[in-house]
Parts: sequence; structure tokens; C-alpha cells
Amino acid sequence: MKRKALALLLFSIMIFSLIPITAHAATIASGTCGPNLKWTLDDNGVFTVSGTGEMDSFDWIEACDPDYKSWQLYTYQITSVVIKEGVSKIGDYAFIDCPYMTSVTIPSTVTTIGAYAFEHCKALTNVTIPNSVTSIGDGAFMSCDGLKSVSLSDAMTSISVNLFWECTSLTSVSIPDSVTEIEGGAFSQTSLTSISVPNSVTAIRVGAFNLCTNLISISIPDSVTNIGYKAFGNCPSLSYVYYAGSADDWTKISIDDENDYLTNATIHYARHSSSGTSSPNNTVPPACSLSELTTVDYLAFSHLAYSDFKNVSEITSVQSFLGDKWEKTWSADI
Repeated sequence: MKRKALALLLFSIMIFSLIPITAHAATIASGTCGPNLKWTLDDNGVFTVSGTGEMDSFDWIEACDPDYKSWQLYTYQITSVVIKEGVSKIGDYAFIDCPYMTSVTIPSTVTTIGAYAFEHCKALTNVTIPNSVTSIGDGAFMSCDGLKSVSLSDAMTSISVNLFWECTSLTSVSIPDSVTEIEGGAFSQTSLTSISVPNSVTAIRVGAFNLCTNLISISIPDSVTNIGYKAFGNCPSLSYVYYAGSADDWTKISIDDENDYLTNATIHYARHSSSGTSSPNNTVPPACSLSELTTVDYLAFSHLAYSDFKNVSEITSVQSFLGDKWEKTWSADI
């Protein structure tokens, strides 16, 4: 009997040793962050906001004071932020200076991200803004050194002042067609190499791309009427401008001072001028016959559609085109 009992005990121990034990994160701090919102921080560094309505907003001084912002004492322990469904606004300065935050989850109920909400979150690498967001405050992601790519909301109407200022690792961003203005300093000191401005944009404001030293090319629609002071200041690599209008249209844009890198770049125009003349920088207009060409230079036709090209069989050297679509389509037809 004793042997049977001992064997049963040993068998039970073996069985239980094979069952994985799930460790639940323990809450180490909590509080309120809005009239109907609460926050919790667990021992894995996950900061969760739940409830309904707007988060509290702060000014810069209040944001540094735990008497106003109850989670300020824990900013160095936050590794990720999870905003739950029901929250409609992320408050001004809500998560400023969270140096170890690597991710943030924003639900489809959020419509507003407050000013400087994620400023100096240096470990944040990628951000997806849901299409519910219609407004992002000034400097919301300012000085996020590790931020490499951003997916913006299709409901935004402007890229706000200093939104990505000094995001030195930012190499990729797609500006949605809903945007009408790129505000001052929006992409200043980023590492963008190219940017396509949608045809909804009418103004590129002061210093919008200032100190983008890696910027090589930009596509500008003919909807743009104003390019502000130093919008493209200190962009020494800027070599190619692809403009959707004609040379005549280009002269009608109000281009403020300190944009020499822009105006001295090679400008490719999508249309002939009404006078029938073309600028020296205008390489090839749409619907051209290329039967006499033997060489196509770097990025020469990147602003044109493939359907614009006829009689390409004689081309013997193609250096490069902008994007995989060109390389695959062109090489297949030569």
C-alpha cells in the first residue's frame, strides 16, 4: 500500500512539473488620468490607460510635477503604452521623457493626440496612427531619436509644427492625401532621403524640411502655392525636384528666402509651359517618343507613368529608375 501511495505521489509530481506556470504581471502603481480614466503600471513596464473620454492634459511645468501628473514618478519604468478602446484623447505632455518606451498601441477611438505627448521618447521605433485621429498637436513626436517609420492617419489635415523635429532616425513616412499643410519644422533634422507631397497640400511652411541633410529628391504637386522660409534650408543633398506642373506654374509659387538647395536642384516638370517653351531643367515631357535615345540617366523619368513611353526598344543603357516597379517593368520590356 505504501509503495502504491509513493508511486502515485511521484507520478503526480511528474505530471504537475510538466504543466507550464503562467506568471501574471503584478500591478505596481495605479491612479487616475482623466475624469473617467484610470492608469496602471505593471512590473513588466506596461502602462495601460482604460475607461472613456479624454486623458488629462498638462503644460510643461505640470508635466514634470507628480502632484499634477500622478505617473510622472514612473516614466523611467515604462517600456510600453497600451491605450484601451474608449479613450478619445491622449493628453498634452502625457508621456514626455519616457526614455525606455519602445511601443505604443493607439485604438480607433482616439481622435486627438495632444501636443508633445511623446516628446523625447528615444526608444520608440515605430508608430501607427489609426485613421480615427484627426489632429496631432505640435511636437507630439519631437526628438524621438529612435523613430524609424510612421504610418499616419488618413483623416489628418495638417502635419503640425515640429511634429517630427529632430527624429534623426526617421527614414520613411507617407503623407496622406487629406493633408493640406505641412507646418513649420514638421520634418526638420530627420533622415528622410525622399518625400512625396500629395496633391492636397497647398503650403509647405517655414523650416518644414530644414536640415534634412540626406534628402535627395522630392515630388511637389501643382497645388502648392507657398514654400516658406528655409523650408528646404540646409539640404545639401537635394538634387532632384519632380514638379507636377509646368515651368510657368513653378514661377507662380511663392518661394521664400533660404531655399537655394531647392531652386538650384534639377527640376523635372510634368507639363509643357503654355508658351510652348521648356526649362533647361525639364528633361522629358509626357508622351514622348524615345526611339532615338541610347541612354537613360538616373531618375530621369521617375515622375512619368509607364504608359507615357513609346518605342523604347532601342534603349541600350538604363542606369536606374525610382522604385522596384520601374526596374521590373522596364527590364521586362527591353
